[in-house]
Amino acid sequence: MGIHFNFVAPNIGFQKNIPYQDNTELRKKIAELFTIAQKFGISLGFHSGSGKSAENYRSIGEITSGCFEIKTSGRYTYEMGVALSRSTDPIDKQLWADWYNFTKKLAVEGVFSANATQQSFAREFIASSLTVDGIAIDNTVFSSRESLQNILNRMTPSTEHAFWFEYNFYLFLRHKATFIGWAIIPGRVIGSEAGFTGFLIWRSYFLLSALQDTLSFLRNLQDLLIQ
Repeated sequence: MGIHFNFVAPNIGFQKNIPYQDNTELRKKIAELFTIAQKFGISLGFHSGSGKSAENYRSIGEITSGCFEIKTSGRYTYEMGVALSRSTDPIDKQLWADWYNFTKKLAVEGVFSANATQQSFAREFIASSLTVDGIAIDNTVFSSRESLQNILNRMTPSTEHAFWFEYNFYLFLRHKATFIGWAIIPGRVIGSEAGFTGFLIWRSYFLLSALQDTLSFLRNLQDLLIQ
């Protein structure tokens, strides 16, 4: 067909925002796959790239001699969330609260969804989030919406909660082409659960957000790239 491929992205077992725990196993997998890739003159691609540990990145780099590709598109919204969550600006603090609560609502809906796949993923994300906060997972957690909501409401909002990481981008896709719920405040765009109006609106907001947030965002990306 005359088509040249630059890389292939096999399923190595990464999960979004969760480091690969067994680096010995990871190195073995990468070595086997990279040997095959080299025979075809291509590199390896690593998807679900956000959340890898520094040791994961070192393993990838050492085994492939730097010949690899990483997809980290979700990392940028994550780092925006980190910047907003640390902001002292009152408007940005409210935006972060709205954003987090939006994902919490989706997680609860997912847990009690009639769709078995949605339910399974939502429970996994919430269980991971509870573990991060050191909260024991017992039979009461998923016993009812009210019980789960009460538990989640006691948690301090964090970008390290898996349900926030997994659901945060849905806010950008909600209510496309509508400006309901939005307001312009001198040089700033804000909104609530009525929603962002797509990716371009998100980009416009962040470019106009508090300077401290922009600098925090860029520092975090710098740390990600050089770790």
